[in-house]
This record gives sequence, structure tokens and C-alpha cells, in this order.
Amino acid sequence: MKPCHWLLLLFLATNAGAEPAAIETAAREGLPVEPVRSLIAEGQAKKVPAAELDAAVQRRLAALRLAKGLLQETGYTQCPAAQRQGLMGAVAQAMESRVSESALHETLRAGGGSRTMRVQAVVEAGESLQLLGVDEATVAALMQDFVERSLGRGEILRAMQFISQQHRSGMTGSQIRKSLWQRLPDSSTRENNNQTK
Repeated sequence: MKPCHWLLLLFLATNAGAEPAAIETAAREGLPVEPVRSLIAEGQAKKVPAAELDAAVQRRLAALRLAKGLLQETGYTQCPAAQRQGLMGAVAQAMESRVSESALHETLRAGGGSRTMRVQAVVEAGESLQLLGVDEATVAALMQDFVERSLGRGEILRAMQFISQQHRSGMTGSQIRKSLWQRLPDSSTRENNNQTK
């Protein structure tokens, strides 16, 4: 590890009051440091008991390791490091929120090892849907749809608003998905409409 990385780790550990070993482990393993550091800082701010915080940090490291493996399996090793780290953090957080590993794998695979920022937006949307209480099959299908239809962040946000409203009104996941795509055209339809204007 470069000397400047050790200085950064020391700075983060000192200023967050963090456990340097966990931050060093993340950096040494090529995992994003920020998700570990922020968890430690949050736990310390809330005065979480040390053993409980350590267990949470170990869970976070385990999720980051799984996320790193998924990114490697699905071809994200050549994307820019900062984007890969951001995507890795988003995938780990989605796993912690109980988005299924298979849904994440399929979403990453559909991204083809590129479109990193777009795929990260989809992963974050999937996590939000999971936390909203949308059923697992619908979350997985919508994540796949978002990638395959090449939705941008703004389009994903509009879709999420619609899904949230429909979910709260009691509509089932399959009904929401059908209604969403009747309401929003796919990317090929949008491209054809733009070309005819």
C-alpha cells in the first residue's frame, strides 16, 4: 500500500474515532473504505456497544467481499476504480437490505460490465423497492427491466415514484410492473419517437 493510503487511513481512523483495523482491512482487500468508516462513525455517534458495532462492521465487510466477488464474476473489473468502488458499496448495501444475491447478479450481468453509474442507480432503486416492501420477484424483475430498457437516473426516479404510489394503494407487484411499462415506453420507443421529431 502506498504511504499516502496509510496517511489517509490514519486520518479517517483518527477523525472518525474508527477502528483502524477494519478500515485497513477494507483498503488492503480493495474494498471501498467509506461504507466501513461511515458505519463506524454512525455507531459511535449512537453510542452502540463495542461488540455490537464490531459485529456490524464484520457484516459490512462480508457484504463488501460478496459484492466484490459479484462484480468480478459479471465483468466489472475494467471500469474506473471510483465507479467500481461506488457500485461495490451500493451492491453491499442492497445485500444488507436483503435484496437477493441472484437479483443483484442478474442486474450486474445485464449491465455487461459497463454502464457502471446506470447500474448503480438500478441497484439503489432495487434496495429502495425492497425496503418499501415490494415482493422479491417484482424487485428482481424491475431491476432487470431498468437495465435492459437503459433507463437513466431521472427515468428510474419517476418509475420509483409511480411504483411507490401504486404499492401504497395496494396494487400487487405484477400489476405494478405491467402498469408501469404501459405508462413508460421502452428505450427503443423513445429513440424512435426522438428520431421522428
